[in-house]
Amino acid sequence: METQFADSEIRSEMIKALRGDDSQFDLSRELGFSFNQVHKWESGAKRFLWPEFVALCQLKKIPILEILRKVFSFLGDDPADAQELMFCLKQFFAHLSIDGLAKEVEVHPSMLRRWLAGSVVPDLDIVLKLLSLRPGLLQSFLANVFPDRQLPILHESLDRYKNQKLMEAQLPIAPAIEAVLSTEDYRKLVDHSDNWVAEKVGTTADVINSAMAVMLKAGTIKQEDRKFVVTYNRIDMHGLDQKDLLRLACYWTLKAANRFAVERVPEPSNDPHRVANLLGYRIVPMSKESAKKVTGKLVECLEEILRIVEADEGPMTEARVVLMHHFAVADRPLPSDLSLIGRDLTQLIASFEKL
Repeated sequence: METQFADSEIRSEMIKALRGDDSQFDLSRELGFSFNQVHKWESGAKRFLWPEFVALCQLKKIPILEILRKVFSFLGDDPADAQELMFCLKQFFAHLSIDGLAKEVEVHPSMLRRWLAGSVVPDLDIVLKLLSLRPGLLQSFLANVFPDRQLPILHESLDRYKNQKLMEAQLPIAPAIEAVLSTEDYRKLVDHSDNWVAEKVGTTADVINSAMAVMLKAGTIKQEDRKFVVTYNRIDMHGLDQKDLLRLACYWTLKAANRFAVERVPEPSNDPHRVANLLGYRIVPMSKESAKKVTGKLVECLEEILRIVEADEGPMTEARVVLMHHFAVADRPLPSDLSLIGRDLTQLIASFEKL
């Protein structure tokens, strides 16, 4: 089991990493203090407020606004806006009431309401505690703030997280393979079969064989007896570089579109145990404020889906995809190397599955 560290320990290491070769007093002066404020932050004698953390990041030329948008879908323009940050983080826990979330972070509900209202500013320890409640979210944030791995107590956790993220970004079919390996039908098999998994995933046995070799090396699956098991709880793909995010989005959008790349729409399955698929869309005029609200609702919806999956105690019978798009009609085309215009869908999908 992964070692757990107190938020205060992580906060202290974060400040030390950001400080680098600067002395505590020199950095305090750079930040506009006439006394050793940094020592108080590192030791925990003084609360390290979120806007103070942002100021330190900006002093050290860390693109904190870009990171917040990348990892948390931060919609504001000021990274020091703690109210907007709390609004974004609250959406990751849409399944929890204010009282429930307050209990998780061990504060009084009234304090959480003050943070959300913007009347009180949270400190970095509270933000770290919130992030740690969601698998992969804290690691995603820290990996982007400290890309050169400067947090000794979290080396193992960050290395494992980065390996998983890199593997999944380069191999977008991996989540589907993991989902199939977790189904009851696979567990009932006597021996692993690449052909069987390939049929369930909708690809070739060669692709499955090559992909699972990469997944074994990355440690996301392991062999037990004559089959394979998934070794870790699914992490979210927050914090991906734009190119990696585009790769994932293109692959699963192509897979969705390819379901209709036939002369007629396939007949619905006669399997009484199969859940019906859903397809819907709306194209409407919208204000900036409404677009922001829709984005928030979609994030809440994804969080609710995650809650349903995490609470699922029934037999896992099939792997399913939930794919959401919310974009402006006037959005620019994708970069030319990922452009889909005039290209065969099946060939494109195969190109994404090549290692």
